Amino acid sequence: MTNRKRQGHGTRGCYQRGCRIPECQRANYRYSKQLGVDHAQGVFREQDATQAREHMEKLFALKWRQADVSRATGISRSLISLLANGQKATSAANVAAILAIPIGRVVRPGAQARVPAVGSMRRLRALATLGHTWKVIALQTGITDDRLGDMARGRLNEVRPEEAQSIARVYRRLCNVKGLCAQVASCAVGKGWHGPLAWDDIDDPAAKPETCKPYRPIAKGGRDSMRRQEIQHLLSCGESVTSIAKRMRANEKYINDLAREGLDGGSQYEAAA
Repeated sequence: MTNRKRQGHGTRGCYQRGCRIPECQRANYRYSKQLGVDHAQGVFREQDATQAREHMEKLFALKWRQADVSRATGISRSLISLLANGQKATSAANVAAILAIPIGRVVRPGAQARVPAVGSMRRLRALATLGHTWKVIALQTGITDDRLGDMARGRLNEVRPEEAQSIARVYRRLCNVKGLCAQVASCAVGKGWHGPLAWDDIDDPAAKPETCKPYRPIAKGGRDSMRRQEIQHLLSCGESVTSIAKRMRANEKYINDLAREGLDGGSQYEAAA
């Protein structure tokens, strides 16, 4: 097993080098399966990096360094170097992250205040409960999916203001839209993450999520507590069982049964009938 790990077994790269042991075949299968899901959602692994490189050249002309671009995007310094030196393709999320950097003078750490990450974390978790993947959100925010994952898992206490603003903007657009990945939604709910409707003030660190189950209509023929209260009110006002049944499209026997239960004087209600 140690020898296998040392040779890179169990990875798609090893499969591409010609290895066909079960671990490498499974790794290639998982990669291909995920690739098909991404393509179905309109997410492609790589695209032409020319536009991203031209954007970085404009930044470099304004005294940006490769380390500054790496810090602003969350992309590794080595990959930024490769792209700047002519690598022709990279992931769509990386291109989006580079293009999201505004053309202007560089602001290095210490010159710009950070903001709490709690609002961004809650928004990302809420979008996950709807079935939105990090890859889809990354394309719309210009933030890498790895960094989005770190935010959602609570690994960051603070984020850059532009990151929080970008996530809030995309959240407003997607919070009422069902995502395409049911597995992501199921996993998020399983982790105890809360959806958009759980928060009164999603940016308030002291806010508590609403954990009550949403109201659901009763099954046909069932008895609903809200209908019981309305019937109780109408009976107390002297309405007859027949008139209540017509108004609420209810069964007279059901209303008589409620009266017999003694809801604020059931015998009186029966008399009114």
